[in-house]
Amino acid sequence: GLVGSEMCIRDRYIHTELPKGKSANSAGVVRAYSGPVLEAIEDVALANMVGAYLHPATFNINRSERGLGYVHGAALATVNRQSLMYFYGQVDHTDRIAEAEDGWETVIRELRSGEVDDATWEQYKQGFLAQLRSRPASLLQEADRTLNDFVSRGDIHWRAKLTEAVEAFEPGRVPSFVEQFVSDTPAFRQLEI
Repeated sequence: GLVGSEMCIRDRYIHTELPKGKSANSAGVVRAYSGPVLEAIEDVALANMVGAYLHPATFNINRSERGLGYVHGAALATVNRQSLMYFYGQVDHTDRIAEAEDGWETVIRELRSGEVDDATWEQYKQGFLAQLRSRPASLLQEADRTLNDFVSRGDIHWRAKLTEAVEAFEPGRVPSFVEQFVSDTPAFRQLEI
């Protein structure tokens, strides 16, 4: 068995002991895929659109359809322009980890094959544009947002440029973008608790 916070790394899977108080049969699982460095604003817009799709699609499959538990989702994040796509879930029995993984792979297949229809992408696009166009409640919040754009991207007009790039979003680019995350061998690292 594992002692303390010691981890056992085997291939691309990382296993660690359960926190105290959790059932020995339950499990938490996180899978992360490293993706491209995002330099062009069009790629940042594309990443944001894929990220907007990931969470509800994963939640619907693993929580709503399969009843695997409440904590299920996914996201596409960037840190210093490096993109990372990750999935997570909690199951009530370790025998159900494979079901959660299959749900993640279903979402990836949908994205890689272009199965997500244009109407769905349009809904996500309009939602993201509404978020980008929302006005802060105060001048302080506006200044904070502008400063954040400058500090994180070096451009006080970042939000306006990203809005334009999202308006020009092309769903046909999604499959090749997602392929950049999942084409390597091994394509992911997985933490099982």
